[in-house]
Amino acid sequence: QLFLGLSAAKLKAEQAALALIAALRDLLLDVAEKYFAVLAARDAAVFAHAETTALREQLDHAKSRSDAGLATLADVKTAEASYAIASVDETDARNTLQAAQLALEALTGRSYPALKVLPPNVGLSAPQPMDENAWVARAQTDNPAILAQNAAIEIARINRRASQRARYPQIDLVGTASAIDNGGGVSGEVDGD
Repeated sequence: QLFLGLSAAKLKAEQAALALIAALRDLLLDVAEKYFAVLAARDAAVFAHAETTALREQLDHAKSRSDAGLATLADVKTAEASYAIASVDETDARNTLQAAQLALEALTGRSYPALKVLPPNVGLSAPQPMDENAWVARAQTDNPAILAQNAAIEIARINRRASQRARYPQIDLVGTASAIDNGGGVSGEVDGD
């Protein structure tokens, strides 16, 4: 049982190391997701601002046409409503951008006044190999989360074997040895180990 316990302890240490690697990879993935969320929110805010600007120009044009008698009051009210909706959408986009930036900063513990973006002409290559079965096989052999679960299964097997062996009789072997030297006679010096 002690040897099985030692094996289980070694596997638990290995499992903890694999769980740490998996947690670090999850952290990296989470940072990447938050980074791309900030970039997407930034693009949405730029688009919302452009839309608001365009609708403001349409509203001004509708008002000037109405003043000239070329547009109806309904046209002006429609342009005002579109501009109001776009203004709300722009505010929402700015709030989403700020929330995404705060989420990234909270995760990394750093403030980012500017983020680097990929250049428009960057060439991204497809993952190799293109066979999904190869990726599944690789995940089964290289993924730390899966390897940690495999270690947990092996620990459970070891614990089961230890529990099964616990019902066997146990023998404790205790021995003693002693020596007495009465070289000094009955009343003389006695030496004992």
